[in-house]
Amino acid sequence: MNFKHVKDADAIVVGAGSGMSRATGLAFWYEDSPLYMDNMKYFAKKYGFNGLFQGFYNRFESEEEHWAFLLELYKMMNEIPPQKPTYEYLKNLIGDKPVHYVTTNQDMLFTKYFPENEVSEIQGSWHYFQSSRPTSDRKLYPTKGMLDVLYDKIENTKQIDS
Repeated sequence: MNFKHVKDADAIVVGAGSGMSRATGLAFWYEDSPLYMDNMKYFAKKYGFNGLFQGFYNRFESEEEHWAFLLELYKMMNEIPPQKPTYEYLKNLIGDKPVHYVTTNQDMLFTKYFPENEVSEIQGSWHYFQSSRPTSDRKLYPTKGMLDVLYDKIENTKQIDS
């Protein structure tokens, strides 16, 4: 590939969406990949959905089970590293040029690899919770600490026969 435009640019704006996550090997949004099944086997077997997006539209048996699904999802986003060096490749390609990254991804990967002030997550980020009453509570709350506490409260979704 010819990267002359990158080399000659004074500054760079990178736009990226779901293809970037897929390129890192995080194949669990639309399919029941091994990575998906390792983390969501209970929900996949019980409800028959393939990939996380189908889970967003699923009618769970209880509110608790719905929250268990969401917490498992958050845990995956926080703990599963990219399976391929896609972000490192991008970082090396850009080099020391001034850059800004614009992404529709909420999976927090851009801010794991690049300074937060260089990233615009234009559809939000799973780094934060927001109140259901944003007119009276305008704060954002970091998810990490809350998830650690809540995740330990999940019951009955870990044990399922293969």
